[in-house]
Amino acid sequence: MRRRNREINIFSMSALDLFASALGAFILIAIVIFPYFPNTGRATTVTPPPAEEIRARLEEVESQLAESQGRLANAGQDARELEEIRSRLAESEARLAEAGEREARLGEALAEERRRQFLLVTISWEESDDVDLHVVDPRGNEYYYASRQHGGSPAQFEEDTIHGPGNEVWLHPLVDPGGYAVSYTHFSGSSDVVAVRGSVVHSHGREELPTINLLREDERRQVATVVVDGDGNVDVR
Repeated sequence: MRRRNREINIFSMSALDLFASALGAFILIAIVIFPYFPNTGRATTVTPPPAEEIRARLEEVESQLAESQGRLANAGQDARELEEIRSRLAESEARLAEAGEREARLGEALAEERRRQFLLVTISWEESDDVDLHVVDPRGNEYYYASRQHGGSPAQFEEDTIHGPGNEVWLHPLVDPGGYAVSYTHFSGSSDVVAVRGSVVHSHGREELPTINLLREDERRQVATVVVDGDGNVDVR
């Protein structure tokens, strides 16, 4: 057999108070008035109490009844206020959770933006010779004048100079983590020495590459390895 729910809320208790007060008022009136009514038995004549006393007792009963009604009204008001507070608390908790989620998404977006690094390698020289820039990415793709692009990568060999003085440029707009090997080649020319300068520009600054002297045609020198870590930090080694 299912047990009856014995929970009594604040409204039930207040109603019981009201009923009890009303019953008490009735009993009090009965006690005051009943002795002065004749019964069917042998009863002596009894003088009723003064009207002032009856009115005073009735006013006392009415006061008790009004007090009970006031307690009931206050209980209802307290319950409504409590429910409103709970509703506001739930709304605040929901807004706080939403703000936490937005902050987490923003942090992830900022971290991803930092990782999404661009990389620019440029070289220059003053002699009339032809010098070539070579960049090999972490996948083994080599970029130079004859191999400017590779499938699956937005990187590109941007500028080639055949006769110096000149510049050569390689750009990766969305660099992948890993090492990028940078080399110079003296393709052709009659100068005894060709001094080649270089630099690496990235999202957080600029790094200078060592100046290399190329002494003969077809000489190729690896200058540095540009290392990009998973957080987008760049280190020239």
